Amino acid sequence: MTSRVRLAVGIPQTFPGGVVDLQKVRAFLGRAEALGFESAWVVEQILGSLPSLEPVQLLTRAAGITTRIRLGSAVLLTALRS
Repeated sequence: MTSRVRLAVGIPQTFPGGVVDLQKVRAFLGRAEALGFESAWVVEQILGSLPSLEPVQLLTRAAGITTRIRLGSAVLLTALRS
């Protein structure tokens, strides 16, 4: 029996200096897809000193950038969305 290794990656959501750079996110996702990663994930962060990209909007953006990689949220705080 053979099995395939499935690799996943976390999409960057915080940036040093607090300046969001969506071109870096685009380049990151393009590289992850080219390297054969199967999926890319986001998390919801409400604590920390750096601003963080909102996960649902980032997944929407990622869906427009990628062609094959699967997308998901590892943490989504539903209580914040009611």
